[in-house]
Amino acid sequence: PVASLPSMPQSPPPSSVVVEDYFPSPSADMDGHAAVSPPNGGGDPLFDRLRSEALAVLESEPAMGCLLERTVLHPSVNTFEQAVARSVAHRLSAWCGSNPDVCPQMVLESFVSDLSDAEDSEMGHTAGDSVREDALAYVSRDPACETLLEPILFFKGYASVVCHRVARKRWRRGNRFVALWLQSQASGSFGVDIHPLASIGKGVMIDHATGVVIGETATVGDGTTLLHGVTLGGTGKHAGDRHPKVGRDVLIGAGTSVLGNITVGDGAKIGAGSIVLRPIPHGATAVGAPAKIVGWAKESTPGSNLDQLLKNVERAGRSVVAGDTTVTTTQSAASLMTLDSTKSSLEDLTAQTDKGGEEDGESEDFSSEEIAGDTKSSPSDTGNSEEEDKVAAKEGRSVVLNDGALRIPKPSSHRRPRSVTYPLIEDEEVDFCSSFRNFATIKDVPSDAVSYCSLSSLLLSEGCDDAEVGEVFFELLRTSKHHEYVQGEVFRERFQDVAGRFTRIKPGRLKELANLTVGDKKGKCLGGDRRKTFMSMAGGRTSIAE
Repeated sequence: PVASLPSMPQSPPPSSVVVEDYFPSPSADMDGHAAVSPPNGGGDPLFDRLRSEALAVLESEPAMGCLLERTVLHPSVNTFEQAVARSVAHRLSAWCGSNPDVCPQMVLESFVSDLSDAEDSEMGHTAGDSVREDALAYVSRDPACETLLEPILFFKGYASVVCHRVARKRWRRGNRFVALWLQSQASGSFGVDIHPLASIGKGVMIDHATGVVIGETATVGDGTTLLHGVTLGGTGKHAGDRHPKVGRDVLIGAGTSVLGNITVGDGAKIGAGSIVLRPIPHGATAVGAPAKIVGWAKESTPGSNLDQLLKNVERAGRSVVAGDTTVTTTQSAASLMTLDSTKSSLEDLTAQTDKGGEEDGESEDFSSEEIAGDTKSSPSDTGNSEEEDKVAAKEGRSVVLNDGALRIPKPSSHRRPRSVTYPLIEDEEVDFCSSFRNFATIKDVPSDAVSYCSLSSLLLSEGCDDAEVGEVFFELLRTSKHHEYVQGEVFRERFQDVAGRFTRIKPGRLKELANLTVGDKKGKCLGGDRRKTFMSMAGGRTSIAE
Protein backbone atom coordinates (compact mmCIF):
# COMPACT_ATOMS: atom_id res chain seq x y z
CA PRO A 1 0.00 0.00 0.00
CA VAL A 2 1.15 3.49 -0.76
CA ALA A 3 1.28 5.77 2.23
CA SER A 4 -0.84 8.82 1.78
CA LEU A 5 1.06 12.10 1.60
CA PRO A 6 0.34 14.64 4.30
CA SER A 7 -1.71 17.55 3.14
CA MET A 8 0.08 20.85 2.61
CA PRO A 9 -0.68 23.47 5.24
CA GLN A 10 -2.98 26.21 4.07
CA SER A 11 -1.49 29.69 4.39
CA PRO A 12 -3.85 32.32 5.72
CA PRO A 13 -5.17 34.74 3.10
CA PRO A 14 -3.51 38.14 3.09
CA SER A 15 -5.35 40.85 4.92
CA SER A 16 -5.14 43.55 2.29
CA VAL A 17 -5.26 41.92 -1.15
CA VAL A 18 -6.53 38.57 -2.44
CA VAL A 19 -5.71 36.89 -5.74
CA GLU A 20 -9.17 37.41 -7.20
CA ASP A 21 -9.01 41.07 -6.27
CA TYR A 22 -5.87 41.40 -8.36
CA PHE A 23 -7.85 40.52 -11.49
CA PRO A 24 -11.27 42.10 -10.85
CA SER A 25 -14.01 42.26 -13.41
CA PRO A 26 -14.12 45.47 -15.44
CA SER A 27 -17.29 46.67 -13.81
CA ALA A 28 -17.00 45.68 -10.16
CA ASP A 29 -14.66 44.24 -7.56
CA MET A 30 -15.28 41.15 -5.40
CA ASP A 31 -17.82 42.86 -3.19
CA GLY A 32 -19.79 44.12 -6.14
CA HIS A 33 -19.24 47.85 -5.61
CA ALA A 34 -18.25 50.10 -8.46
CA ALA A 35 -14.61 49.70 -9.49
CA VAL A 36 -14.18 53.42 -10.09
CA SER A 37 -14.54 55.22 -6.81
CA PRO A 38 -13.15 58.46 -5.42
CA PRO A 39 -9.78 58.12 -3.71
CA ASN A 40 -9.81 57.97 0.05
CA GLY A 41 -7.00 60.50 0.37
CA GLY A 42 -6.43 63.89 -1.15
CA GLY A 43 -4.06 66.77 -1.40
CA ASP A 44 -1.60 65.08 -3.79
CA PRO A 45 -1.55 67.06 -7.05
CA LEU A 46 0.38 64.37 -8.90
CA PHE A 47 -2.07 61.61 -7.97
CA ASP A 48 -5.04 63.89 -8.66
CA ARG A 49 -3.65 64.61 -12.11
CA LEU A 50 -3.07 60.92 -12.82
CA ARG A 51 -6.57 59.98 -11.75
CA SER A 52 -8.17 62.82 -13.74
CA GLU A 53 -6.35 61.73 -16.88
CA ALA A 54 -7.44 58.12 -16.33
CA LEU A 55 -11.11 59.14 -15.88
CA ALA A 56 -10.95 61.23 -19.05
CA VAL A 57 -9.58 58.29 -21.01
CA LEU A 58 -12.23 55.98 -19.52
CA GLU A 59 -14.93 58.33 -20.76
CA SER A 60 -13.49 58.95 -24.21
CA GLU A 61 -12.17 55.42 -24.87
CA PRO A 62 -14.33 52.83 -23.08
CA ALA A 63 -12.20 50.02 -24.52
CA MET A 64 -9.51 50.93 -21.99
CA GLY A 65 -11.89 50.45 -19.07
CA CYS A 66 -10.70 46.93 -18.18
CA LEU A 67 -7.05 47.97 -17.97
CA LEU A 68 -7.74 51.19 -16.07
CA GLU A 69 -10.02 49.54 -13.51
CA ARG A 70 -7.40 46.89 -12.82
CA THR A 71 -4.63 49.45 -12.34
CA VAL A 72 -4.90 53.19 -11.79
CA LEU A 73 -8.67 53.32 -11.13
CA HIS A 74 -8.85 50.26 -8.90
CA PRO A 75 -10.79 51.08 -5.69
CA SER A 76 -7.84 50.07 -3.48
CA VAL A 77 -5.58 52.71 -5.10
CA ASN A 78 -5.37 55.78 -2.89
CA THR A 79 -1.88 57.11 -3.64
CA PHE A 80 0.38 57.67 -6.61
CA GLU A 81 2.75 54.95 -5.39
CA GLN A 82 -0.09 52.44 -5.18
CA ALA A 83 -1.17 53.30 -8.73
CA VAL A 84 2.37 52.71 -10.00
CA ALA A 85 2.74 49.49 -7.98
CA ARG A 86 -0.53 48.01 -9.24
CA SER A 87 0.17 48.99 -12.87
CA VAL A 88 3.67 47.50 -13.03
CA ALA A 89 2.77 44.40 -11.02
CA HIS A 90 -0.16 43.81 -13.36
CA ARG A 91 2.14 43.94 -16.39
CA LEU A 92 4.61 41.51 -14.83
CA SER A 93 1.94 39.02 -13.81
CA ALA A 94 0.19 39.25 -17.18
CA TRP A 95 3.50 38.39 -18.88
CA CYS A 96 3.69 35.21 -16.78
CA GLY A 97 0.47 33.92 -18.34
CA SER A 98 -2.22 31.81 -16.70
CA ASN A 99 0.27 29.73 -14.68
CA PRO A 100 2.64 32.22 -13.01
CA ASP A 101 5.75 31.11 -11.12
CA VAL A 102 5.09 33.48 -8.25
CA CYS A 103 1.72 34.38 -6.83
CA PRO A 104 0.55 37.69 -8.39
CA GLN A 105 -0.85 38.69 -5.03
CA MET A 106 2.59 38.49 -3.40
CA VAL A 107 4.14 40.46 -6.26
CA LEU A 108 1.57 43.20 -5.84
CA GLU A 109 2.05 43.37 -2.07
CA SER A 110 5.82 43.62 -2.51
CA PHE A 111 5.49 46.53 -4.93
CA VAL A 112 2.97 48.39 -2.76
CA SER A 113 5.00 48.04 0.43
CA ASP A 114 8.42 48.76 -1.11
CA LEU A 115 7.32 51.82 -3.10
CA SER A 116 5.60 53.21 0.00
CA ASP A 117 8.60 52.61 2.27
CA ALA A 118 9.88 55.99 3.42
CA GLU A 119 12.92 54.65 5.32
CA ASP A 120 15.04 52.69 2.86
CA SER A 121 16.61 54.88 0.15
CA GLU A 122 18.60 54.58 -3.06
CA MET A 123 21.20 57.28 -3.72
CA GLY A 124 19.57 59.41 -1.03
CA HIS A 125 16.00 59.18 -2.37
CA THR A 126 13.08 57.04 -1.26
CA ALA A 127 11.51 54.76 -3.85
CA GLY A 128 8.31 56.82 -3.76
CA ASP A 129 10.12 60.07 -4.53
CA SER A 130 12.11 58.39 -7.30
CA VAL A 131 9.15 56.91 -9.16
CA ARG A 132 7.42 60.30 -9.04
CA GLU A 133 10.42 62.13 -10.48
CA ASP A 134 10.94 59.38 -13.06
CA ALA A 135 7.37 59.78 -14.33
CA LEU A 136 7.72 63.56 -14.56
CA ALA A 137 10.97 63.12 -16.49
CA TYR A 138 9.12 61.34 -19.29
CA VAL A 139 6.43 64.02 -19.42
CA SER A 140 8.96 66.86 -19.63
CA ARG A 141 11.56 65.26 -21.95
CA ASP A 142 9.76 62.87 -24.28
CA PRO A 143 7.83 64.76 -26.99
CA ALA A 144 5.76 61.61 -27.63
CA CYS A 145 4.50 61.60 -24.04
CA GLU A 146 1.43 63.85 -23.67
CA THR A 147 0.04 62.67 -20.33
CA LEU A 148 1.30 61.41 -16.99
CA LEU A 149 -0.81 58.29 -17.48
CA GLU A 150 1.22 57.09 -20.48
CA PRO A 151 4.50 56.16 -18.78
CA ILE A 152 2.64 54.59 -15.86
CA LEU A 153 0.68 52.24 -18.12
CA PHE A 154 2.82 51.69 -21.18
CA PHE A 155 6.46 52.83 -21.07
CA LYS A 156 8.73 49.84 -20.52
CA GLY A 157 11.68 52.02 -19.59
CA TYR A 158 9.71 53.42 -16.69
CA ALA A 159 8.32 50.01 -15.66
CA SER A 160 11.76 48.39 -15.74
CA VAL A 161 13.22 51.00 -13.39
CA VAL A 162 10.28 50.56 -11.01
CA CYS A 163 10.96 46.81 -11.02
CA HIS A 164 14.61 47.51 -10.30
CA ARG A 165 13.81 49.70 -7.30
CA VAL A 166 11.69 46.93 -5.77
CA ALA A 167 14.28 44.24 -6.62
CA ARG A 168 17.05 46.30 -5.03
CA LYS A 169 15.11 46.58 -1.76
CA ARG A 170 14.45 42.84 -1.76
CA TRP A 171 18.13 42.04 -2.36
CA ARG A 172 19.27 44.29 0.47
CA ARG A 173 16.79 42.59 2.81
CA GLY A 174 18.21 39.17 2.01
CA ASN A 175 15.64 38.06 -0.59
CA ARG A 176 18.24 37.38 -3.28
CA PHE A 177 16.17 35.02 -5.39
CA VAL A 178 13.08 37.20 -5.25
CA ALA A 179 15.23 40.07 -6.54
CA LEU A 180 16.72 37.92 -9.30
CA TRP A 181 13.23 36.75 -10.30
CA LEU A 182 12.10 40.37 -10.61
CA GLN A 183 15.18 41.16 -12.70
CA SER A 184 14.49 38.17 -14.94
CA GLN A 185 10.81 39.05 -15.35
CA ALA A 186 11.59 42.67 -16.17
CA SER A 187 14.16 41.54 -18.72
CA GLY A 188 11.67 39.21 -20.37
CA SER A 189 8.73 41.60 -20.17
CA PHE A 190 10.43 44.88 -21.09
CA GLY A 191 13.73 43.93 -22.75
CA VAL A 192 15.75 45.80 -20.10
CA ASP A 193 18.31 44.04 -17.88
CA ILE A 194 19.20 45.93 -14.68
CA HIS A 195 21.05 44.12 -11.90
CA PRO A 196 19.32 44.53 -8.51
CA LEU A 197 22.47 46.00 -6.93
CA ALA A 198 22.91 48.76 -9.51
CA SER A 199 22.27 52.26 -8.12
CA ILE A 200 19.89 54.55 -10.02
CA GLY A 201 18.99 58.09 -8.96
CA LYS A 202 15.70 59.89 -9.41
CA GLY A 203 14.41 61.64 -12.51
CA VAL A 204 16.02 59.03 -14.78
CA MET A 205 14.53 58.38 -18.21
CA ILE A 206 15.31 55.28 -20.27
CA ASP A 207 13.74 56.19 -23.58
CA HIS A 208 12.42 53.31 -25.72
CA ALA A 209 14.55 51.13 -23.44
CA THR A 210 14.92 48.00 -25.59
CA GLY A 211 18.34 46.43 -25.15
CA VAL A 212 19.49 48.53 -22.17
CA VAL A 213 21.88 46.67 -19.83
CA ILE A 214 23.04 48.08 -16.47
CA GLY A 215 25.55 46.01 -14.52
CA GLU A 216 25.83 45.14 -10.85
CA THR A 217 28.17 47.90 -9.66
CA ALA A 218 27.00 50.58 -12.09
CA THR A 219 25.69 53.94 -10.93
CA VAL A 220 23.33 56.29 -12.78
CA GLY A 221 22.94 59.79 -11.36
CA ASP A 222 19.86 62.00 -11.00
CA GLY A 223 18.37 63.52 -14.12
CA THR A 224 20.20 61.25 -16.56
CA THR A 225 18.73 60.03 -19.84
CA LEU A 226 19.69 56.75 -21.50
CA LEU A 227 18.50 55.87 -24.98
CA HIS A 228 17.77 52.36 -26.22
CA GLY A 229 20.65 49.95 -26.66
CA VAL A 230 22.86 51.53 -23.99
CA THR A 231 25.16 49.16 -22.11
CA LEU A 232 26.82 50.02 -18.80
CA GLY A 233 28.98 46.92 -18.78
CA GLY A 234 31.83 45.36 -16.87
CA THR A 235 35.39 44.38 -17.63
CA GLY A 236 35.01 40.66 -18.24
CA LYS A 237 35.50 37.99 -15.62
CA HIS A 238 36.88 40.24 -12.90
CA ALA A 239 34.81 40.52 -9.74
CA GLY A 240 34.38 43.60 -7.57
CA ASP A 241 33.72 47.16 -8.65
CA ARG A 242 33.83 46.84 -12.44
CA HIS A 243 31.02 48.92 -13.95
CA PRO A 244 30.68 52.58 -15.01
CA LYS A 245 29.74 55.43 -12.69
CA VAL A 246 27.51 57.85 -14.60
CA GLY A 247 27.02 61.27 -13.00
CA ARG A 248 24.04 63.61 -12.83
CA ASP A 249 22.24 65.11 -15.84
CA VAL A 250 24.13 62.98 -18.38
CA LEU A 251 22.89 62.13 -21.88
CA ILE A 252 23.99 58.80 -23.35
CA GLY A 253 22.91 58.28 -26.95
CA ALA A 254 21.38 55.20 -28.52
CA GLY A 255 23.56 52.14 -28.97
CA THR A 256 26.37 53.41 -26.76
CA SER A 257 28.51 51.04 -24.68
CA VAL A 258 30.29 52.34 -21.59
CA LEU A 259 32.58 49.60 -20.30
CA GLY A 260 34.62 49.18 -17.15
CA ASN A 261 34.92 50.96 -13.83
CA ILE A 262 35.19 54.42 -15.35
CA THR A 263 33.41 57.68 -14.65
CA VAL A 264 31.20 59.81 -16.89
CA GLY A 265 31.10 63.18 -15.16
CA ASP A 266 28.09 65.36 -14.36
CA GLY A 267 26.56 67.08 -17.36
CA ALA A 268 28.46 65.03 -19.93
CA LYS A 269 27.08 64.14 -23.33
CA ILE A 270 27.88 60.92 -25.22
CA GLY A 271 26.97 60.64 -28.90
CA ALA A 272 25.00 57.70 -30.28
CA GLY A 273 26.90 54.56 -31.19
CA SER A 274 29.96 55.43 -29.11
CA ILE A 275 32.20 52.98 -27.26
CA VAL A 276 33.49 54.61 -24.09
CA LEU A 277 36.52 52.85 -22.62
CA ARG A 278 38.16 55.67 -20.68
CA PRO A 279 36.81 58.31 -18.21
CA ILE A 280 34.87 61.31 -19.52
CA PRO A 281 35.12 64.53 -17.43
CA HIS A 282 32.18 66.61 -16.34
CA GLY A 283 30.57 68.81 -18.99
CA ALA A 284 32.41 67.10 -21.84
CA THR A 285 30.96 65.92 -25.13
CA ALA A 286 32.41 62.69 -26.50
CA VAL A 287 31.63 60.58 -29.53
CA GLY A 288 33.20 57.80 -31.55
CA ALA A 289 34.55 54.30 -31.24
CA PRO A 290 36.59 54.48 -29.12
CA ALA A 291 34.98 57.69 -27.86
CA LYS A 292 37.05 60.87 -27.88
CA ILE A 293 36.28 64.28 -26.46
CA VAL A 294 35.26 66.85 -29.04
CA GLY A 295 34.24 69.75 -26.80
CA TRP A 296 32.01 71.01 -24.01
CA ALA A 297 28.27 70.66 -23.67
CA LYS A 298 26.89 74.21 -23.77
CA GLU A 299 23.88 73.27 -21.67
CA SER A 300 24.26 72.47 -17.97
CA THR A 301 21.74 69.59 -18.04
CA PRO A 302 22.19 67.52 -21.22
CA GLY A 303 20.09 64.76 -19.67
CA SER A 304 17.05 67.05 -19.87
CA ASN A 305 17.86 68.94 -23.08
CA LEU A 306 18.40 65.78 -25.19
CA ASP A 307 20.74 67.25 -27.81
CA GLN A 308 21.18 63.89 -29.54
CA LEU A 309 22.59 65.46 -32.71
CA LEU A 310 25.37 67.15 -30.68
CA LYS A 311 24.64 70.58 -32.14
CA ASN A 312 24.93 72.42 -28.85
CA VAL A 313 28.65 71.80 -28.39
CA GLU A 314 31.60 74.15 -27.96
CA ARG A 315 34.43 72.57 -29.90
CA ALA A 316 37.82 71.75 -28.37
CA GLY A 317 40.95 70.02 -29.59
CA ARG A 318 42.26 69.95 -33.15
CA SER A 319 41.58 68.13 -36.38
CA VAL A 320 44.02 67.25 -39.15
CA VAL A 321 44.88 70.41 -41.09
CA ALA A 322 46.55 70.71 -44.50
CA GLY A 323 47.11 74.37 -45.36
CA ASP A 324 43.72 76.05 -45.38
CA THR A 325 41.83 72.79 -45.92
CA THR A 326 40.56 70.75 -42.97
CA VAL A 327 40.78 67.04 -43.67
CA THR A 328 38.18 64.86 -42.04
CA THR A 329 38.94 61.17 -42.07
CA THR A 330 36.00 58.84 -42.48
CA GLN A 331 37.84 55.71 -41.44
CA SER A 332 36.49 53.18 -39.00
CA ALA A 333 38.13 52.82 -35.59
CA ALA A 334 40.02 49.77 -36.81
CA SER A 335 41.44 51.52 -39.87
CA LEU A 336 42.38 54.56 -37.78
CA MET A 337 44.76 52.30 -35.93
CA THR A 338 46.51 51.37 -39.21
CA LEU A 339 48.75 54.40 -39.12
CA ASP A 340 51.86 53.44 -41.03
CA SER A 341 50.41 53.94 -44.48
CA THR A 342 48.43 57.02 -43.41
CA LYS A 343 51.46 58.62 -41.82
CA SER A 344 53.64 57.89 -44.84
CA SER A 345 51.05 59.45 -47.12
CA LEU A 346 51.01 62.62 -45.04
CA GLU A 347 54.80 62.71 -44.92
CA ASP A 348 54.87 62.37 -48.70
CA LEU A 349 52.53 65.35 -48.84
CA THR A 350 54.87 67.37 -46.64
CA ALA A 351 57.87 66.51 -48.79
CA GLN A 352 56.06 67.39 -52.00
CA THR A 353 54.76 70.69 -50.66
CA ASP A 354 58.28 71.61 -49.50
CA LYS A 355 59.48 71.20 -53.08
CA GLY A 356 56.64 73.42 -54.20
CA GLY A 357 57.43 73.01 -57.86
CA GLU A 358 60.97 74.31 -57.51
CA GLU A 359 62.24 71.68 -59.93
CA ASP A 360 61.50 71.72 -63.65
CA GLY A 361 59.25 74.75 -63.26
CA GLU A 362 56.41 72.64 -61.97
CA SER A 363 53.31 74.21 -60.53
CA GLU A 364 53.09 74.64 -56.78
CA ASP A 365 49.79 72.79 -56.91
CA PHE A 366 49.47 69.23 -55.66
CA SER A 367 46.86 66.64 -56.51
CA SER A 368 45.26 63.79 -54.70
CA GLU A 369 46.94 61.36 -57.08
CA GLU A 370 50.37 62.65 -56.10
CA ILE A 371 49.57 62.16 -52.43
CA ALA A 372 48.31 58.62 -52.79
CA GLY A 373 51.10 57.49 -55.11
CA ASP A 374 52.52 57.73 -58.61
CA THR A 375 49.56 56.01 -60.19
CA LYS A 376 45.90 56.78 -60.07
CA SER A 377 43.82 54.73 -57.68
CA SER A 378 41.41 52.31 -59.25
CA PRO A 379 37.92 51.78 -57.91
CA SER A 380 39.20 48.67 -56.15
CA ASP A 381 41.72 50.76 -54.19
CA THR A 382 39.05 52.76 -52.40
CA GLY A 383 36.15 50.35 -52.43
CA ASN A 384 34.12 53.03 -54.24
CA SER A 385 33.09 53.35 -57.83
CA GLU A 386 35.04 55.69 -60.09
CA GLU A 387 32.04 58.03 -60.18
CA GLU A 388 31.91 58.16 -56.36
CA ASP A 389 35.62 59.04 -56.24
CA LYS A 390 35.09 61.85 -58.74
CA VAL A 391 32.23 63.26 -56.65
CA ALA A 392 34.38 63.08 -53.52
CA ALA A 393 37.23 64.91 -55.26
CA LYS A 394 34.86 67.55 -56.59
CA GLU A 395 33.39 68.17 -53.13
CA GLY A 396 36.82 68.35 -51.55
CA ARG A 397 36.34 65.29 -49.36
CA SER A 398 39.13 62.96 -48.36
CA VAL A 399 39.13 59.37 -49.58
CA VAL A 400 40.41 56.48 -47.51
CA LEU A 401 42.06 53.67 -49.46
CA ASN A 402 41.66 50.01 -48.62
CA ASP A 403 45.22 49.78 -47.34
CA GLY A 404 44.59 52.60 -44.84
CA ALA A 405 46.29 55.37 -46.84
CA LEU A 406 44.63 58.77 -46.83
CA ARG A 407 44.09 60.59 -50.10
CA ILE A 408 43.88 64.30 -49.31
CA PRO A 409 41.92 66.54 -51.70
CA LYS A 410 43.44 69.46 -53.54
CA PRO A 411 43.33 72.70 -51.50
CA SER A 412 40.95 75.40 -52.64
CA SER A 413 43.90 77.76 -53.13
CA HIS A 414 46.63 76.97 -55.69
CA ARG A 415 49.29 78.36 -53.39
CA ARG A 416 51.52 75.82 -51.71
CA PRO A 417 50.62 75.35 -48.02
CA ARG A 418 53.50 76.11 -45.72
CA SER A 419 53.10 73.17 -43.38
CA VAL A 420 51.03 70.13 -42.61
CA THR A 421 50.05 69.34 -39.01
CA TYR A 422 48.77 65.86 -38.33
CA PRO A 423 48.17 65.11 -34.66
CA LEU A 424 47.76 61.39 -35.24
CA ILE A 425 48.94 58.70 -32.85
CA GLU A 426 52.64 58.19 -33.45
CA ASP A 427 53.98 56.01 -30.67
CA GLU A 428 53.04 53.56 -27.99
CA GLU A 429 52.99 56.21 -25.26
CA VAL A 430 49.56 57.45 -26.37
CA ASP A 431 46.62 55.24 -25.42
CA PHE A 432 44.65 54.76 -28.63
CA CYS A 433 41.46 54.34 -26.55
CA SER A 434 42.05 57.54 -24.57
CA SER A 435 39.20 60.01 -24.69
CA PHE A 436 41.87 62.76 -24.76
CA ARG A 437 43.87 61.40 -27.71
CA ASN A 438 42.99 64.51 -29.75
CA PHE A 439 44.90 66.54 -27.14
CA ALA A 440 47.68 64.04 -26.42
CA THR A 441 48.90 64.15 -30.01
CA ILE A 442 49.23 67.92 -30.34
CA LYS A 443 52.90 68.72 -30.96
CA ASP A 444 53.23 72.48 -31.35
CA VAL A 445 52.55 73.41 -27.70
CA PRO A 446 54.24 76.66 -26.62
CA SER A 447 56.93 76.34 -23.99
CA ASP A 448 54.94 78.39 -21.49
CA ALA A 449 51.92 76.11 -21.63
CA VAL A 450 50.71 72.80 -20.24
CA SER A 451 49.88 69.98 -22.60
CA TYR A 452 47.68 67.05 -21.71
CA CYS A 453 50.65 64.70 -21.71
CA SER A 454 52.64 66.94 -19.37
CA LEU A 455 49.81 67.33 -16.90
CA SER A 456 49.05 63.62 -17.08
CA SER A 457 52.67 62.73 -16.29
CA LEU A 458 52.68 65.12 -13.35
CA LEU A 459 49.42 63.99 -11.76
CA LEU A 460 49.92 60.27 -12.38
CA SER A 461 53.26 60.50 -10.58
CA GLU A 462 51.33 61.97 -7.63
CA GLY A 463 49.02 58.95 -7.44
CA CYS A 464 46.05 60.35 -9.39
CA ASP A 465 44.05 58.21 -11.78
CA ASP A 466 43.00 58.89 -15.38
CA ALA A 467 39.63 60.28 -14.32
CA GLU A 468 41.22 62.87 -12.03
CA VAL A 469 43.72 63.87 -14.72
CA GLY A 470 40.91 64.39 -17.23
CA GLU A 471 38.80 66.43 -14.82
CA VAL A 472 41.70 68.78 -13.96
CA PHE A 473 42.86 69.24 -17.56
CA PHE A 474 39.38 69.82 -18.96
CA GLU A 475 38.46 72.33 -16.25
CA LEU A 476 41.68 74.29 -16.83
CA LEU A 477 41.19 74.09 -20.58
CA ARG A 478 37.75 75.66 -20.27
CA THR A 479 39.22 79.02 -19.19
CA SER A 480 42.18 78.90 -21.56
CA LYS A 481 42.14 80.91 -24.78
CA HIS A 482 43.42 77.95 -26.77
CA HIS A 483 41.22 74.89 -26.47
CA GLU A 484 44.13 72.55 -27.18
CA TYR A 485 46.44 73.17 -24.23
CA VAL A 486 46.44 75.10 -20.96
CA GLN A 487 48.20 78.43 -21.00
CA GLY A 488 50.93 78.84 -18.41
CA GLU A 489 49.19 81.84 -16.83
CA VAL A 490 45.96 79.89 -16.41
CA PHE A 491 47.85 76.94 -14.96
CA ARG A 492 49.63 79.04 -12.35
CA GLU A 493 46.45 80.89 -11.35
CA ARG A 494 43.96 78.03 -11.23
CA PHE A 495 45.81 74.72 -10.90
CA GLN A 496 45.88 74.68 -7.11
CA ASP A 497 42.15 75.34 -6.80
CA VAL A 498 41.04 72.99 -9.60
CA ALA A 499 43.31 70.12 -8.57
CA GLY A 500 42.13 70.56 -5.00
CA ARG A 501 38.54 69.95 -6.14
CA PHE A 502 39.17 66.94 -8.35
CA THR A 503 42.16 65.14 -6.81
CA ARG A 504 43.22 63.78 -3.43
CA ILE A 505 46.57 65.60 -3.39
CA LYS A 506 47.16 67.54 -0.19
CA PRO A 507 46.98 71.37 -0.39
CA GLY A 508 50.64 71.84 0.55
CA ARG A 509 51.77 69.54 -2.22
CA LEU A 510 49.51 71.29 -4.73
CA LYS A 511 51.16 74.59 -3.92
CA GLU A 512 54.57 73.06 -4.65
CA LEU A 513 53.38 71.63 -7.96
CA ALA A 514 51.83 74.95 -8.99
CA ASN A 515 55.19 76.67 -8.57
CA LEU A 516 57.37 74.26 -10.53
CA THR A 517 60.37 76.05 -12.06
CA VAL A 518 63.04 75.48 -14.68
CA GLY A 519 66.05 77.61 -14.00
CA ASP A 520 64.85 81.06 -13.00
CA LYS A 521 61.73 81.11 -15.16
CA LYS A 522 58.53 79.99 -13.52
CA GLY A 523 56.20 77.77 -15.46
CA LYS A 524 58.51 77.32 -18.42
CA CYS A 525 58.61 74.07 -20.37
CA LEU A 526 55.36 72.76 -18.93
CA GLY A 527 54.38 72.13 -22.52
CA GLY A 528 56.72 72.01 -25.46
CA ASP A 529 57.42 68.67 -27.10
CA ARG A 530 54.95 66.12 -25.88
CA ARG A 531 57.75 63.66 -25.16
CA LYS A 532 59.01 65.84 -22.33
CA THR A 533 57.85 64.38 -19.05
CA PHE A 534 57.86 65.51 -15.47
CA MET A 535 60.41 63.91 -13.22
CA SER A 536 59.38 62.22 -10.02
CA MET A 537 58.93 64.81 -7.31
CA ALA A 538 60.53 62.63 -4.63
CA GLY A 539 63.11 64.16 -2.33
CA GLY A 540 61.59 67.61 -2.39
CA ARG A 541 62.51 68.34 -6.00
CA THR A 542 60.52 71.00 -7.77
CA SER A 543 62.21 70.96 -11.17
CA ILE A 544 61.08 69.67 -14.51
CA ALA A 545 63.09 67.28 -16.64
CA GLU A 546 63.98 68.51 -20.08
